[in-house]
Amino acid sequence: MLQIGFATLYTTPREVTDLGNISPLWLGDAITATGDTRMYLKGVTYSELIAECLCTTIGSALGLPVTQTYIIKDPHKLLNEKYILGSEDADMPSFKRHMSMADQAQKQAMWHGLKNWGQLYESALFDEWIANPDRNAGNFLWDGGEHWYLIDHARALWTTNSNNKPHDVAKNILADIIKGFYEEVGVAQLKRKLVYEIPKYQNLCSQKIMLAARCTELDCVETAENKLISLVTRINAMPNLVARHSEQWDLFNAN
Repeated sequence: MLQIGFATLYTTPREVTDLGNISPLWLGDAITATGDTRMYLKGVTYSELIAECLCTTIGSALGLPVTQTYIIKDPHKLLNEKYILGSEDADMPSFKRHMSMADQAQKQAMWHGLKNWGQLYESALFDEWIANPDRNAGNFLWDGGEHWYLIDHARALWTTNSNNKPHDVAKNILADIIKGFYEEVGVAQLKRKLVYEIPKYQNLCSQKIMLAARCTELDCVETAENKLISLVTRINAMPNLVARHSEQWDLFNAN
């Protein structure tokens, strides 16, 4: 399980405008426990900070490809942001960036690469579980081969809804992509994969997650506990949440 790190920004970062990113993004150098690290930086709200730290930790515990995440200290006010998150430069562009530079034949090859990604279904189910509506093409990275990374979970875990309603439906972009690839068969495969994923969700240790997510240091223990309780409750809703992607809901939701 990845532990969220702390880092101190020490050089003025440069704004990144050539990656197709929607939200402001910077590239800068920070000191971590292991030394000087080049990383991407973004300003977030306190709720987004909590969501990102929890989701990164949970994703890593599930064996999903997430990047090392840091809480950034900015003692010299080099960025005018109250809360800053950093992620190590994975040295690979986003899927959106690939698409923006590709011709039609290359785009078809890229979609083929995504279709054959070995953890596509697990990632779609992860997004369903954490109620992540924001897995747009800019929020997963690809090296053009077999390596992918899931990034930016700031809008997951009911960030815009303080009620933490575990049965609420959230847009699931990866599930929609799977449905586009495979139609109803894709939904059936998602449901089949869910049988293997649910025990992983159930076996996660909330205390270890909060420790790795630095909840004590962030003074968010109560908030994190409430979100994790909602996730536990949401496990029971997962079959229905997956079935809703089917046009034959009653069939796929049948016991």
